[in-house]
Amino acid sequence: MVYIKEHVAKVQIEDIQYDEKDLRKPPTVTVPLKPRNVPEGVKVTLSCSIAGKPYPSTRWFKDNRDVTDDSHYFKENVIGLCRLVLTSVKKSDAGVYKVVAENSVGTASSEANLIVMD
Repeated sequence: MVYIKEHVAKVQIEDIQYDEKDLRKPPTVTVPLKPRNVPEGVKVTLSCSIAGKPYPSTRWFKDNRDVTDDSHYFKENVIGLCRLVLTSVKKSDAGVYKVVAENSVGTASSEANLIVMD
């Protein structure tokens, strides 16, 4: 057997540069609002699913009028499920409802028509 002795060189590592990943994601509507035809006087829930990072804030509109702070509507936004509840619909509640989700990266929206029948 023949052994060859080599000189061992020290390993030098240059400064490691980390590529910082941007984990933010713009809002997306994963399940859109659906149009509804309901009789007057019933409880109606309009719901959709929204994703995004950071988690987006939501605003609700009826016929392009902001109803986010309107006490006539019950709003809920839990872990991606956004709901707008009308406890007893009237003819005047009919119209086009829209939810707009917004975070620091972008916006997304979904809309649907609510028809209230006699």
